[in-house]
Amino acid sequence: MSEARGREAPNLNRILVVDDDEMVLNTLKEQLSAMGYQVIAFINPLSAIDVL
Repeated sequence: MSEARGREAPNLNRILVVDDDEMVLNTLKEQLSAMGYQVIAFINPLSAIDVL
């Protein structure tokens, strides 16, 4: 079991998620948000690169 499991992530942690499957993208976004992460999600990888 991961040491981080069960602990909430600080609000300062951001994750960029890119996936071409909208269902997978939305599921990841919901799960990571529930864990306290600020999630930036994109279907288009070129759009994701623009935010870096």
